[in-house]
Amino acid sequence: MNFSPLIRRSLIWLPCAAFVGLPAVSFAQDKNANALRDIVSLFDEAVAAGLPRTLGVPVASAGVARKVNLGDLVIETSLEVDVVFPGEAPGTMYAATWQGSPAVVTRSGEHLDISIPGKDGVVVTGFVTGSAEPHTYIGGETEHSSERADPVAQATTGAKVASSMVPSPRYPDDELTFYLFPHDDTRNTDPHDIHAGFVAWWLADLRRVLIGEPVHLLYSGSVRGVTDISYGTRNVLIDWSDAVHAYAQVEGLPYEKHSWRHKYFLITKALPYHGVAGVSWQGGIEGIGSIRGPYPTFAHEFGHMLGATHADADTGFNGWICETNMLDVHSLLRSNCYTYSPANQRTIREIYRNGSSPIPKEHSLSLLRDMPVD
Repeated sequence: MNFSPLIRRSLIWLPCAAFVGLPAVSFAQDKNANALRDIVSLFDEAVAAGLPRTLGVPVASAGVARKVNLGDLVIETSLEVDVVFPGEAPGTMYAATWQGSPAVVTRSGEHLDISIPGKDGVVVTGFVTGSAEPHTYIGGETEHSSERADPVAQATTGAKVASSMVPSPRYPDDELTFYLFPHDDTRNTDPHDIHAGFVAWWLADLRRVLIGEPVHLLYSGSVRGVTDISYGTRNVLIDWSDAVHAYAQVEGLPYEKHSWRHKYFLITKALPYHGVAGVSWQGGIEGIGSIRGPYPTFAHEFGHMLGATHADADTGFNGWICETNMLDVHSLLRSNCYTYSPANQRTIREIYRNGSSPIPKEHSLSLLRDMPVD
């Protein structure tokens, strides 16, 4: 199983939180007609007409098989962030309200994904070009996963980096850019699904932390010597850093002292090593996170890479007592705040502006046993 049970693509799950959206005007005069139309095309038309806009989007009624109802998607504003998936032009993200709850929309290629962070987890409703029906599957491995029984053990290390697989487009060294590399063992999981469940809500919040600053996110496809590295030992972060260094040299990408604003993150199917869902260098540029981990795993590790700490984490209240992204002591009685504490937000802004001094690697690993998984 790839995903935490808290992340689902489903017709019948409803969002949990309540929020008041921005004012919007109706885009579709006859919302019932939208149930039969290509929702992705309708979305593009709504955005082109100017924001904010309200769009009637099909949802299924719980307990009523095949019956389609319409929920209001209020498209509020563009988040002004580039998201690039393999083989696609840069996509866009939007702040939205979906059936009265805060949501984040990612529009890229043939995909339209609505991510709804709630008290009990992240719920995703997705559409593809040419269809009016939401995705009805749970993101994760398919029956074809048995073709590769042990991808980690079979991975080849020390291979020459494939110079043809270059993230595109290229961004300036001084602009915050995250390079995300889904490991080859996640090949049966669509990167759009990973983004919608683990990344979209975090990126929307980061835009509120770094207001007005350029942020880019690039997912790379299979890269020999990078996305096929072995993992599962406590040296995994060092091995990943070595692979990234070789890759950055071949591709001429910023690395280490050249830019602290370029981050390299490996996404794995299994845990990086036993009992740990994510590892990263504090204030550094390399990190790893597993899709087997809780949905805040990536946000937690990205936070370390941006300079946030456990010490500055806190609890908050969003209708229920909640945990900010960097809290390292978790309780089932608390929900997720889906944000960093005010202290960590200040640190992220300061390090973004002035740079960071990563903890030397030989002294860091003891600090990195984050997001434990039983």
